Amino acid sequence: MTGHAASGSFGQHLLERAGQKDACSVWHRVYKVHQGLPDVRRMLVVLPSKQVVFVHATKPQTDLVCNELIEEG
Repeated sequence: MTGHAASGSFGQHLLERAGQKDACSVWHRVYKVHQGLPDVRRMLVVLPSKQVVFVHATKPQTDLVCNELIEEG
């Protein structure tokens, strides 16, 4: 997880559950929060992961970024 996990957010919920028996693995890394597409590309190289969940922007904006990244492979 990068950036700030706001109170009551899904990210905060994941961090609170980290380490519990039925929880997923979560690592919190400080990283640039307000990213453009070039920043997201760099982040995915620097912080590789099997699965990425983008939660900082609205769904339509997030869908555009995801679609662009999928097209790029």
